[in-house]
Amino acid sequence: MAAARNALTDFHQRHQPALTTFQPGFFSLPGFSELEALASEAATGLLGKKKRRMRLVEALQPHVAPGVRLDESSVLEAFQAVVAARTAAAALLEQVQAVPGLALDGTWLPTLPDSVNTLQTAANRLTVSRQLLGDLPALWQAFAELGPRLPHQFLARLTHAWARWLQLLATTDAEFSPWSAEIGWTGAWARDGRVWAAELGSLGILPIPCRRRPNLRPL
Repeated sequence: MAAARNALTDFHQRHQPALTTFQPGFFSLPGFSELEALASEAATGLLGKKKRRMRLVEALQPHVAPGVRLDESSVLEAFQAVVAARTAAAALLEQVQAVPGLALDGTWLPTLPDSVNTLQTAANRLTVSRQLLGDLPALWQAFAELGPRLPHQFLARLTHAWARWLQLLATTDAEFSPWSAEIGWTGAWARDGRVWAAELGSLGILPIPCRRRPNLRPL
């Protein structure tokens, strides 16, 4: 995964002039061979060479980025930069798609302006998924079976509430690990939650208005 990220960053640095001169969709444009034929004609012969380069400019101009104007004297160099970027992008796309478990949208391309951030987000998801699979395989399997029915909003609220609870407790990893060892934090919570509630109640802190929370059971 790191190799793919580094290759993508290097790709954007190497091909930055072409990527900023032309629109992102141009690098995956169907019928690109027709433009290559125009460029080949513009590069050969002496008589009428300027007119042939101007035809290439006219054919490419609809595909340039806003505010960019191509010049007849440098259009061949600009087009060759596009060809090089397309070739490198195709190889990079294969490299990224070969990463096991990496989930990217079918429209993702290395030439897109946000491709680096999108790849990083997907890589982060993959890292978390692999860690979850290694640490809690039963939970990972349960999430995988839920598929699109996975309660994303509830899980986000749950993790936020738990992080907030640890913050209020001001606990450390050294203190937390022995408490949740072997049975996991859901099991430890089920074991000690009622004791804590009773102690807080004796101090007059509980009860407090709150939403009814689901019954958490150890996996």
